[in-house]
Amino acid sequence: MKNILHIISSPRKEVSASRKLGNAIVEKIQEKYPDAVVKDRDLTVSPTPLLDEAHINTFFSPAENHSSEQQSISKYSEDLISELKEADIIVIDSPMYNFSVPATLRAYFDFTSRAGYTFKYDEKRTKRLVER
Repeated sequence: MKNILHIISSPRKEVSASRKLGNAIVEKIQEKYPDAVVKDRDLTVSPTPLLDEAHINTFFSPAENHSSEQQSISKYSEDLISELKEADIIVIDSPMYNFSVPATLRAYFDFTSRAGYTFKYDEKRTKRLVER
């Protein structure tokens, strides 16, 4: 059984070309893997917060020193990362606005791209992906 994570970032709902394309891709994958489980993460319905000082301080401080607010922030990020790691296939719908992805998708990347969780630095400070 395949786990599909479908990340949606267009706020345009029914008229969105990226949503239509993403849905078509998910349907094709389901044709190939009929028992696949699809998890939709619609960033327009449940947006990831934009990074602020509290988030950054949490991400760059030891877990044993976290306040209850920081524990909550860290758990939220770790849950998003777990969702990614559990997925066998990831489909990302994204329009292009002003030559970039929507802020909701960028915020999602900020919360899921964390040193020690999704990548690590080696002794030369070169980024390496963390094994699943």
